[in-house]
Amino acid sequence: MFHITMFGGTEGVLPVSDFVSLTFFGGTELKRPTLAQRMLRLRDLRRQAPSAWRRIFQFDKNVIVTIFGSTEIYAPTVMDEYADLRRVIASGVLAPDEGRQLLAELADRGGAHDLFSAITLFGGCSVETPKPAEERKALESGRQAGLIGDREHAVLDQVIGRSESAIASALGQLAFAAV
Repeated sequence: MFHITMFGGTEGVLPVSDFVSLTFFGGTELKRPTLAQRMLRLRDLRRQAPSAWRRIFQFDKNVIVTIFGSTEIYAPTVMDEYADLRRVIASGVLAPDEGRQLLAELADRGGAHDLFSAITLFGGCSVETPKPAEERKALESGRQAGLIGDREHAVLDQVIGRSESAIASALGQLAFAAV
């Protein structure tokens, strides 16, 4: 997939792989995929032949090119991460053992640095994490909507602002405990 922004601004979702974003004299805001989406992609990569990107360039990361502009990549909140992981588990798309293994593998990788390569000339490219107040507001909304209980709220609140590995570990403990 190809995304281009010239002399303006756009926002969208950063896919897990096979994506090129070119920002030229403009601004692009992309939402980073959740761990659950990345787990599904990792599973699919194991089952499929390598993509054209991997065959040609020996990798299948996303490519973010920013020239005289700015690209901001926004990480999901811990509530978004948990809700998406619960949806994947509830749908039966992943077996619990396979899910635990994939989540542990992503946690061992140490973060979302494997998602994209960035080339920036006379501009900026940044990854923004949600502010603690935004995270807590999302958790409270999740509790009020009945998506999480007090136990889940307490555990997710403790990982706000921590590394992706710590978040993945907490998500795994919560999401796969009931399975």
